[in-house]
Amino acid sequence: MIKYIAYVSSNGEITKLKHAAAVSNPPEGYNTSLQKTIFHFNFDINNPADWIERHYYDFTDQEFKVRGLRPNPHATWNDNYPRWEWDVEDIRNEIRDLRNQKLFYCDWTIVADSPLSEEQKTEARTYRQSLRDFPSDVDLTNITNVSEVVWPVEPSFL
Repeated sequence: MIKYIAYVSSNGEITKLKHAAAVSNPPEGYNTSLQKTIFHFNFDINNPADWIERHYYDFTDQEFKVRGLRPNPHATWNDNYPRWEWDVEDIRNEIRDLRNQKLFYCDWTIVADSPLSEEQKTEARTYRQSLRDFPSDVDLTNITNVSEVVWPVEPSFL
C-alpha cells in the first residue's frame, strides 16, 4: 500500500511530499507535464516537511539520501556535487538589509534634539560609521548564514 508520493526535480530536490490517495495516484516515473519524477513510499514519515528538508534523491545511485539542513534561505541543492550552494552576494545583500535596519533603529541618536550626552552622541556616530562600513569589510569566506556574522558592538543606551 502506498503511503506517500514524492515529487522530485531534476537536481534531486524533493519539491512535494503528499499522502497517497486510496485510488488514482500518479504512476511512478518521470511525469513530462510536471517535469518531475514521482516516487511512491510505503513507510511512515513522522514529519513530512522535515523529511523533505533533510533528504534528496541521488539519480546516480537511485536512492534517497540524507543531507544537512539548508544553511541559509539563498541555498540551493547541487546534486552534481551533493552540497548546498549559494551566491555570496545574496548573503552580502541580506547582511546589508540587516545593517540598514540597525541604522534605522538608531537614527534618533543623531538628530539635533537627541537626549543623549555628547559622549553618547560620539559613541552613536562611531557605531553608525562602523555599520556603514560593515558589509564591505566582512569576510564572507566562512559565513554560511547571517546569524554567524559578528556585528559591531551596539552602544548600551540603544
